[in-house]
Amino acid sequence: MRFALALLALVAACSQFAVRGERDPDVDFGSFRTFAWLPLDIAPPVDQQVPDRYIGRKIVQAIDEQLTQKGYVAAAGTPPDLYVTYRLIQASTTNVPLSYARGYWGLHASPDTYDEGTLVIDVIAVKTNTLVWRGTASARLLPTLPFDKAVERAQDAIAHTFKTFPPRTGTS
Repeated sequence: MRFALALLALVAACSQFAVRGERDPDVDFGSFRTFAWLPLDIAPPVDQQVPDRYIGRKIVQAIDEQLTQKGYVAAAGTPPDLYVTYRLIQASTTNVPLSYARGYWGLHASPDTYDEGTLVIDVIAVKTNTLVWRGTASARLLPTLPFDKAVERAQDAIAHTFKTFPPRTGTS
């Protein structure tokens, strides 16, 4: 659970996380209408896996809300046009700052090591089984952030990430 909380804390503040969204420019998003979550039996083992079910549900709900706001509909009993999945990645980062002393620049004696977390959201076209959009939100982890604030800020990171997701414009 601590890992999941730390990863959710990656969204400590809007100005403190990097958001990126990339889409396949050759894909007509107007042809997509419905979405569903990538079934776990065909998802990579690390996808949609968090130690805390509550956190997992909050991530799914936030992504569902963003897709709905963009005009997509959750598939109900029919095959979806799009599959959605996410994964959480944690990595240690070492920043060795430069300092100025005695007329020259040099490496600072004490490097700053910290954990960085990334939430990756993938959207896959079902018919072609190809990745059509990937959004990421990355930041330094703050494991001391209160649980409710971590969840709130994760939802905020997801909302910022989906600003790059194409709205549904087609009529199919």
